Amino acid sequence: MNSSPEIPIYYDLSELGITSISGDDAQPFLQGQLSNDVTLLNQDSPHQLSAYCNPKGRILALFHVLILNTGYVLLAPRAIMEKVLPRLKMFVMRSAVKIAPLEGKTLSGLYAPGDIKTQTLATVDAKTIHLVKHGNDGDRFFLLSDNASEQKLNSGNDWNRLDIEQNLPQIYIENYEALIPQSVNLDIVKGVNFKKGCFPGQEIIARVKYRGKPKTRMIGVTVSRTRIASVGDPVFIQGRDSAAGQVINVANKGEHTLLSVSVPVTHITEGTVFLGEDRKISLERINSPYEITA
Repeated sequence: MNSSPEIPIYYDLSELGITSISGDDAQPFLQGQLSNDVTLLNQDSPHQLSAYCNPKGRILALFHVLILNTGYVLLAPRAIMEKVLPRLKMFVMRSAVKIAPLEGKTLSGLYAPGDIKTQTLATVDAKTIHLVKHGNDGDRFFLLSDNASEQKLNSGNDWNRLDIEQNLPQIYIENYEALIPQSVNLDIVKGVNFKKGCFPGQEIIARVKYRGKPKTRMIGVTVSRTRIASVGDPVFIQGRDSAAGQVINVANKGEHTLLSVSVPVTHITEGTVFLGEDRKISLERINSPYEITA
């Protein structure tokens, strides 16, 4: 019998690239590029999800945006970061903005639920560790430290599992430019602010909200671990020959694999969703912690 993991739990987030956005114009620069309202970031709300989109409203990168006393920090999978940073730098022009890797910092995650949270946070050395509360999960934190963590780190797979169980999105290189924010529920989990000014793709994203509805939404599902699934794999439904959605995130949990998948809005709560064109592998839904509306 496996013993329960020790609480608090620390996670290896080295798969995420870390980019610093600093300078006098950093805030207005990010405000004009990202889907969320970065002016709302402060000491009490230091983290938000925010999409960087192309003019057609498709997501190039989904950033975890952190605010520190030195400026802003963007977190995203390394392959995504390497692909979008040259594009982001093109729009700096004459602004007082510096975009550069955040050197000398190690990134890890922390899960400290319930009564253990206060006790755990009191042990964090504020001189060497920036601790940022996850804006969508009050029990999770990002830790940027000056040195390699002395804690035993669980794999990033387990951090992804928490995202899937909480129906929070991620964008990897496999689904680069494939999805609009609504397809991964970013508008529901407060990753899009429709009251802020313009940003790339804003007109199309707003049109979906005010004049129509998204064709797909994101749900969590589970399948036997013996079935191999990867980010970007297509998912299918009955009565439709072409793919109806795709796999967005993957994590193992015991004998099962958890997946985030985009599905037609008709299949948010019911209707069978399959992995594989032969439609032999059906996916079982995971209850979402929030209501998913069309």
